[in-house]
Amino acid sequence: MARRAPRIDALFLLKARLLARRWQEQGAASLGLDPAHVDALIALVESADEATAENLRAQSLARAANLSRRTAMKKARAAFGALVTSIDGYARFTGDRGVWARAFIAPPADPGPRPAPAAPRDGGFTLQSRGSIEVRFKGTGEGVLYEIQRQVVPLDGRPGPWATVASGTGKTWTDECPPSGVQEVRYRARAMRPGRRGPFGPASVSRWSNAVAATFGCGDVVPVVELAPGKAA
Repeated sequence: MARRAPRIDALFLLKARLLARRWQEQGAASLGLDPAHVDALIALVESADEATAENLRAQSLARAANLSRRTAMKKARAAFGALVTSIDGYARFTGDRGVWARAFIAPPADPGPRPAPAAPRDGGFTLQSRGSIEVRFKGTGEGVLYEIQRQVVPLDGRPGPWATVASGTGKTWTDECPPSGVQEVRYRARAMRPGRRGPFGPASVSRWSNAVAATFGCGDVVPVVELAPGKAA
């Protein structure tokens, strides 16, 4: 049996009690011990046992008291928040900003703008057999709308203005009637997140994606540097 006392309190008390009883049975004097010292060890072990049990009871009571405190605090905060919400609603309904001053609370701050979504990534396009062009963009998250613009490059190579041709939640759009007799048609997209006050509030808008170009005559996809980053033409 190991000579050292275990570091874990419960194991130490178990070992000390067991050995002290055996020392008594063997006869403390035959082991070179004073019987009174062995009796004192047993009394100390019992005292430590009682203190440990009391500590466990105190911890249990403390956990229960803390749970009760948190529950009471939650209810108090909910009641306070409900009253403040009622004050806010009354002030807005009556149009009387003095309500907040009389209630000794500050008026609610206007919600800040939502963070702008990341710019969509181009996913290429497909030339359909009937002459239409399917344009694909990779999305940037949930609750986002997409605006798709088209730019026509005539045969003289001078790009025309960007024009919005579609908007919605879809990340795929088909240009059913692309212009004919041109050098190429470019497409780009950006993501928009509605404002905090609904669809008519200020929206947060991403940068425009890199444009993809449907080049007629060779069929290659040519990446085009964005002409006006972050701004519609």
